[in-house]
Amino acid sequence: MRTFLLLAGVAGLVLAPGANAQGIAATVGIQDFTYTPAAVSIQPGQTVAIAAAAFHPLRVDANAAIACDTNCNVTFLTAGTYTYFCFNHGGPGGVGMAGTVTVAGAAGDSVFAGTMEHTVL
Repeated sequence: MRTFLLLAGVAGLVLAPGANAQGIAATVGIQDFTYTPAAVSIQPGQTVAIAAAAFHPLRVDANAAIACDTNCNVTFLTAGTYTYFCFNHGGPGGVGMAGTVTVAGAAGDSVFAGTMEHTVL
């Protein structure tokens, strides 16, 4: 299981390995060639467990170079809509095996994550 922290950055999205997920708000599994459920809604700062495997490697639409080839937890800090897809059976923009995470709040709303020594905003 890999854990990531997802935040909106100036250059797009950043996945930071090693984020400390504090509970799972939603779980996305794989059934045949579909993510189930295909869409989930959460609050800023919550974590989604998304299934991935060598046969169904996960990519993020905003940056397909960001990959997860094993089950992973993703913490979303900023309000907005985030889309992802299976590299082998889907594509950007919701093509084929794809899913969406909607993080509630006004666009750009964020939560604090970190400590005084290491802060991610």
